[in-house]
Amino acid sequence: MVSILALLKRKMVPSAITCIYLMVKYKCFISLKSEIQLTNNLILGEKTRISSFVKIKVTDGLMIIGKNCTINSFCYISAYKGNVEIGDDVLIGPHVGIHGSNYIYENRDELIINQEIVSKGIRIEDGVWIGSHSTILDGVTIGEGAVIGAGAVVTQDIPSYSVAVGVPAKVIKERK
Repeated sequence: MVSILALLKRKMVPSAITCIYLMVKYKCFISLKSEIQLTNNLILGEKTRISSFVKIKVTDGLMIIGKNCTINSFCYISAYKGNVEIGDDVLIGPHVGIHGSNYIYENRDELIINQEIVSKGIRIEDGVWIGSHSTILDGVTIGEGAVIGAGAVVTQDIPSYSVAVGVPAKVIKERK
């Protein structure tokens, strides 16, 4: 459970100050126009670049973003209770959503918003390229060196060195 002090710290420290603090702490670049929660549950790798208008939200899980990653503008990355792990040298195009939680919706007699939230976590291995406007859903692992085509919705694991496209994302070929 998040403490009252942690909530106040997240809400009262301006985003630009948080970005500067994280840049100094992790030796990376973060646009001052990004919005990143101030939390001990976020680890950033050296030389990682986070562009403008990126939003990173960590609740009770752990978010690890590896070394030399690029996260382009307007991305949204969230970790709820499960961890979100992004490996080294990962390229994330603009407008990508990485959502580390999901609602349970089976009970028709109860509003979805009142049902439990599940959070299995997401793992994106080293050297992955995620194309613009893609969505990565909770519980997914994307293998090393995989390519996710623009606009894909990843709902299941993608093997290493595969190219996956579409809604839902399907593997169309292997990288050579």
